[in-house]
Amino acid sequence: MLVYERLVFAAAVFDCLGSVTFSIDASKSFSPQLSITSNCFELLDFCWTLYGVGGISEIREDVWNWYITGQGNILFMLNNFLPYLIITQYEAEVMIGYLESRKRGESYNEFELRCVLEIVKPTSKTAKYAKEKLEWLERE
Repeated sequence: MLVYERLVFAAAVFDCLGSVTFSIDASKSFSPQLSITSNCFELLDFCWTLYGVGGISEIREDVWNWYITGQGNILFMLNNFLPYLIITQYEAEVMIGYLESRKRGESYNEFELRCVLEIVKPTSKTAKYAKEKLEWLERE
């Protein structure tokens, strides 16, 4: 496979098996992350080797997760994947908007909180926390 074909293949794998999401870290900050979960370690290793960012961990017997964290790494990956995404295109565009808006150490603004709410499951702890922050922001 040529390099271009490998990059498109990795984007297709992400589009089918990947996710764009947020979690809440110990300091109550939203942590953006990308991940691909698969029972085929070789597939994830291929993608990881191609891009060299993130890491692979076994989440249960014979199931692995390639995870990517950090604003720079996520922007790099999404900007590479975006032209080839279909299923996750919207979430990728929302995450890029969030990351381009986000200033480290500053309070969350309305746009950033709405980005979080667009991406996470409405019943998640992350969504609940984002809604609380947004309500507090709207009261100010």
